[in-house]
Amino acid sequence: MAPKTGISAVAAGIFQINTAVAGFRRLVDAIGTSKDTSEHRQALQDARKRIGQLVKETSTKLKSLIDANRDENPSKRAEEAKLARDFQAAIHDFQKAQKLAEKREEAYAPSPSRCPLPTRYLALSS
Repeated sequence: MAPKTGISAVAAGIFQINTAVAGFRRLVDAIGTSKDTSEHRQALQDARKRIGQLVKETSTKLKSLIDANRDENPSKRAEEAKLARDFQAAIHDFQKAQKLAEKREEAYAPSPSRCPLPTRYLALSS
């Protein structure tokens, strides 16, 4: 029963990575648009850190699962191999998105923040 929990945990981690990478990709696609502000760039950095943490956690779970089931039957090993391939694919997608983000971040400066000036600044200009 414990190995199934491990398999489920790894599968859930991979799902979380894929979901986070999709969100990261949407942020990357907004670079160079009017939505590209310093807050947007901070959201990109936060997303990078979060995905990095998810990758680290899922990698640890996957390694533990494989180590714990070295002598298990071939069907479990096949399931673990599929998880490993899915994990590698998720990492590859993230790396592609990161490279695109780096190119776009170099090419475009963020737009000024769209927050309005506080009223005390408006009163000073009168």
